[in-house]
Amino acid sequence: MEDQASMRSGAQPPSEKVYQVAVVGCGAISERAHLPALSKMTSRFSVATLVDTDTQRTEELAEQYAPGASRLSNYEGLAGRAEVALVATPPHTHQRIVCSLLEQGLHVLVEKPLARTREECETIAEAARASGRSVFVGYNRRYFLGWRFLKVVSDSNLAGPLLSLDAEEGSPFDWPVGSAAIFNPEIAGGGTMLDTGVHELDLVLWLASEKPRVLFYEDDNRGGVEANGHAILADGDRTFRLRLSRTHTLQNRVVANFLNAVITVECWDPTAIDIFSWDPVVERSLKKAHTDLRQTLGADPTVEEWTGVWNSLQSGVWFIDEAAIQAIDLLGQMYSMRQPMDQPWVGVARELEGVR
Repeated sequence: MEDQASMRSGAQPPSEKVYQVAVVGCGAISERAHLPALSKMTSRFSVATLVDTDTQRTEELAEQYAPGASRLSNYEGLAGRAEVALVATPPHTHQRIVCSLLEQGLHVLVEKPLARTREECETIAEAARASGRSVFVGYNRRYFLGWRFLKVVSDSNLAGPLLSLDAEEGSPFDWPVGSAAIFNPEIAGGGTMLDTGVHELDLVLWLASEKPRVLFYEDDNRGGVEANGHAILADGDRTFRLRLSRTHTLQNRVVANFLNAVITVECWDPTAIDIFSWDPVVERSLKKAHTDLRQTLGADPTVEEWTGVWNSLQSGVWFIDEAAIQAIDLLGQMYSMRQPMDQPWVGVARELEGVR
């Protein structure tokens, strides 16, 4: 992850190349993030094809972002039409679509999570190795100023060792999904932890010095997919607490407790950072590091993400996002040791039912 995330838009390889891009899945994330970013990067990427079963959708997005792009309803005919594909479809389709695109000879940027299970991730990795094509995973928070600042402080020991990290993210679910598949346990593979929690797991893996272990996991899964989840992981003596919700608003921030400082960053605001240290020398050093880092990052995390993809492709070095696989591995461990979250109102409801 560090190699990919550290690639900068200012680094110009000897030869410029414009890669033809196929956007597979024209939902909200493509419209809100990827297509606007790609429209700013026409010297490096050209949207050649839009793929979605909703033909009206592809027509509207083509008119707005890629007037010359062809529009298809199937991803199986992209060989020769594009060199890179964005896969922005539901997770249960990732293995099938990504493997097909790799076999067609395309490099792939797939929206997180890479897949639903470790086995599906390994199948994708095998297909990537066989095809010689790279697979990138869309964790745009790797390019958030706040999240990268935590990495800089952790690596540099500017505030002493990291002692613990508390991450909370949640609000009533309102993402404009295209179908109810995300709520179907047989299809989705998981709920809020798979959908949003992988961002926090990605951060844990970025900051951990050794493979984290799962100490505790609970959620409100009662035969469906979890809407609320709570996990505690550890890396040596350090602890990482994650709390996710699709039903109510949480603090939506990450609090990193270092030996000599507390740093808070926001989950949804790329630039929001709060630095506090009881040592004025440490605080000055942290604020300088923050200023220096801010000058190296662009304002749009998705542009930075695609810049990383472009630089990697230009280098000619094969890439598979191992951190994305490790995140799904951790998630599988969490699900395997699931405990029921305390919901006292459920018991009360059953008692009242018995009274009737």
